[in-house]
Amino acid sequence: MSLPRGKRLPLTEAIDAVDIGPAIGIVMLLEPTEDPYEFRYRLYGSEIAAFSKLELTRKTTAAIPSPEMRAYFQVTYAASIRSGRSMLCDHRTPPAFSIVCWSRLILPCEDGTGRINRLLVGNEPAIPSFTGRGTRPRA
Repeated sequence: MSLPRGKRLPLTEAIDAVDIGPAIGIVMLLEPTEDPYEFRYRLYGSEIAAFSKLELTRKTTAAIPSPEMRAYFQVTYAASIRSGRSMLCDHRTPPAFSIVCWSRLILPCEDGTGRINRLLVGNEPAIPSFTGRGTRPRA
């Protein structure tokens, strides 16, 4: 999938769920709020919801029950917006969670004026036996 670009980043208006296709279950769309460390989930993929046992669509990162994970996501998303760069992150979850590790790709998108107004995030549990997608090569 390729997205038309604004001044320097992909355009938010070009994101179409139909184009995302089968990956929609592992995709999140977030928008920044007035608080630079708070984000609203416009979309929280169904596979992510099933594995995490959370449904965050239309909720903010404040609804994440684990304080450690909430802080990690808020700081990571804020860093992507501040830098205007994509980020690839692998992270482990606290012991109470059933998924041990998640891999996410954060892609900031803009409104055409250069203002970042969405994050397109691919997020996949990094446990091949759960996902049925096979193993990913590791560096």
